[in-house]
Amino acid sequence: MPCVETGARIHLGFYSVGDDAWGALGVYVDRPGFLVCSPPLKGWREDWITERLASRGYEAKYSVERGIPRHVGLGSTTQGVLAAAHAVSLAEGRAFNPLEEAPLLGLGRISGTGILTYMYGGLVVGMGRDEGGRHRLLARIEFPDEWRAILLLPRVEKGLSEDEEGFMTSMPPPSEMLGGGMARAAWMILRGVGMRRLSLLHKGMRLMEESVGTYFSKHQGGVFRKDLLGLVDRVRNMGIIVGQSSWGPLLYTFTRREDAGRIASLMLSAAREEGFEAEVWVAKGRNRPAGPVSEE
Repeated sequence: MPCVETGARIHLGFYSVGDDAWGALGVYVDRPGFLVCSPPLKGWREDWITERLASRGYEAKYSVERGIPRHVGLGSTTQGVLAAAHAVSLAEGRAFNPLEEAPLLGLGRISGTGILTYMYGGLVVGMGRDEGGRHRLLARIEFPDEWRAILLLPRVEKGLSEDEEGFMTSMPPPSEMLGGGMARAAWMILRGVGMRRLSLLHKGMRLMEESVGTYFSKHQGGVFRKDLLGLVDRVRNMGIIVGQSSWGPLLYTFTRREDAGRIASLMLSAAREEGFEAEVWVAKGRNRPAGPVSEE
């Protein structure tokens, strides 16, 4: 019984924007995630997955046994579609190449972090698309085992879907200051993770949000989403540096394993004090790709 398990993708931001060179950073975490099986087990099918599969001639012989909330900043579309196509291919005895299949399934039109985390796990840096529309890996770094990701999901309006991101291709280039800020932030994030320096990672996260958030501010109402500004301020006043994954509403931070429970509780309390219902996950980095698992 072929089943494919994925992690979730946190989108850390862009270091380069425009044309095919949307260079982005993303981290793969172990929860939440998809578990998709073919032939179907006891789960369900998703119309949006089935439609993508049909566009490439895949039969809808799959079931989702576990999933990721849609359009909240966790990369649900890419993870779900690739997992289903992967599981169906395994069930039919065919090889599956995510790099080749992703553009044919309509995935990765802007950022490639969902595809690259699916393929490699860890912290990935994409270099944009090649002439065939395939996203290429620039760098990959292992996420520290002793760190945890805290994921806070307020129950508010969902973020933009891939189909709603078309305006991004016609945006003017960022100013030299903002473009430079994105590049410096990416370097801080990479050094912070690679050298296990949490304070440097947090510094890079803050600069990334200031730079990328300002670039997209007129589309989301501020450096962060307009409906999350009060929550972000409240969390920052607790001494917690947070980022917004993609269009949100997911907020995230990274901390040491021993501090994870406390930070998660503080962030959840902050959301409730702002009047939000919310869910929080404490996740490990997933330093391996998505792939087959046994499911009896």
